[in-house]
Amino acid sequence: MRFPLTCNLAADWRIAVLVLSVYSVTMCLNMFGAGTVTADSFVAGDRFRDCPVCPEMIVVPARDFVMGSPHYEVGRPPQERPPREVSVREKFAMALYEIKISEWKSCASEDACASGADIQSEGNSEFGWREWKRTLPVVGISWSESKKYTAWLASKTGFEYRLPSEAEWEHAARGGTSTGQFWDGLEDTVCEFANLDVSNGCADGYEGIAPVGSYQANAFGLYDMIGNVAEWVEDCWYEGYEWAPTDGTPSLRTERPEPLAPGPLGDCNQKVYRGGHWKSGLDEARSASGTGLGMDDRSDYIGFRIVRALP
Repeated sequence: MRFPLTCNLAADWRIAVLVLSVYSVTMCLNMFGAGTVTADSFVAGDRFRDCPVCPEMIVVPARDFVMGSPHYEVGRPPQERPPREVSVREKFAMALYEIKISEWKSCASEDACASGADIQSEGNSEFGWREWKRTLPVVGISWSESKKYTAWLASKTGFEYRLPSEAEWEHAARGGTSTGQFWDGLEDTVCEFANLDVSNGCADGYEGIAPVGSYQANAFGLYDMIGNVAEWVEDCWYEGYEWAPTDGTPSLRTERPEPLAPGPLGDCNQKVYRGGHWKSGLDEARSASGTGLGMDDRSDYIGFRIVRALP
């Protein structure tokens, strides 16, 4: 039986549209990483984006490491003890850079994030205001506001975005090292790896916050983990690690495991920030260093970085 020519043409047209649609979807998935369905398809160092306005992510390996600082580390305060072995059991993806002004504004443009006057300021930059937004990390964001950004990304992409736990952050900052700073042992290299206070003798041309990625990455491929701007993490503030989890999850407990158990109580009205900033000296800008601030407080020295769970 022969079909009329018009029927054959219509059928061919529908098949062509279907093939083109499948091809287009496949290309989008490949471009933005949304086609990835299992963590096994990622290896450490892989980089991807889940959407055009999403931060670029890099895969951090699972690994055991010693969290905290030894008694001989210069600048070590009491809350960094006791050092203990932590097992980060699953690899995860972390933002390659601190979250940038342009990325925050993408969230604000959809009314999911704050867009106050302090955040809208364009600054004075030799690069011009567009480049300034595209390259500078956002600061003046409270811990609570940073959570709105991760919720927006999760809603937009369907993946689990969140702040890193303190353990995940320190693991990522160390990049496989066990020294105070990940560049220790390399002579006179602090100015190549971190934007810190001018008292460290760096003539890098930046008197304040620098564009992300202006300094060398650590061994995990992450930029500005030490210095530039400090970064919020998920954990409640504690004066020590006596009860802290050893599986890489955040410290959220506010009660002692037993009524008479020794050790500090947590304060979940304060959250931890890590990494030091452009006004920090080397005693503060260490892989183990962190301090606390109210969850709704803002600082011109604090921004944030995010992680994404790998399904």
